[in-house]
Order: sequence, then C-alpha cells, then structure tokens
Amino acid sequence: EILIRWFKEEQLPRRAGFERNTPAVAPWFHGIISRQEAEELLMNKSEGAFLVRVSEKIWGYTLSYRQQSGFKHFLVDASGDFYSFLGVDPNRHATLTDLIDFHKEEIITSSGGELLLEPCGQRKNPPDYSYLFE
Repeated sequence: EILIRWFKEEQLPRRAGFERNTPAVAPWFHGIISRQEAEELLMNKSEGAFLVRVSEKIWGYTLSYRQQSGFKHFLVDASGDFYSFLGVDPNRHATLTDLIDFHKEEIITSSGGELLLEPCGQRKNPPDYSYLFE
C-alpha cells in the first residue's frame, strides 16, 4: 500500500501524529479511515470535536471537524517541508502537531469560526493507526 509506505518513509521521521516531545501517539490521530468512519466517530461529540486521518486524496491528512449542524473536512497538505490547510489558511506549520495546536487558539476559517476543542480518539483496539507504526 503506497499510502502506508509514504507515511512510514516521509511522515514518521517528521513525528507526524505524535504528541509534542513524547513517544505517545496524539489522541486526535487516526490511520486511513473513511470520511464515513470519521463522521461516525464524531457523531455523538459536541461542536469543536476533531480528528486527523491519513488522506486518501492527497499526500497529507484530512482534519474532520464536528460542527453544530454536521461535519466539515479540511485537507492538510504535507507534500512540502511544512503542513498547511489546502485553500483555507495560508499559515505554514513545521509539524502536524504545530498546526493542530495553533488552531486550538486560532479559528480555521472566519466564516465557520472553527476552533479545535476536543480530540476524538480511538474506539478500536488495536487502534486504527497501528499498522502505520509497525
């Protein structure tokens, strides 16, 4: 699987998906799960709940966000030397965790006012990302 190889070769060395300064995987990080699976995980959460999953569309991630009236999905470009939202926010971040932490304080879009308030973790054991770290 090309996505798994990309993650292991390109993203693991950059500590994508890890909490800052620890060996622990971040509570918001998920593996290659579908949009539908992401929405099911977020379904009973409150506005501001979020998770990050490996994207199947681009070299990067999708941030799935619970809003009052449903869900939003933002693409996170990781193809260069930085992480940034595609077409939404011009800010570039050195790590995926930097991007997430930034948007706990700063909204993603002015129209939506999205703040990352509550990480949505795993429901499965082993976690849906386990094969990425083998």
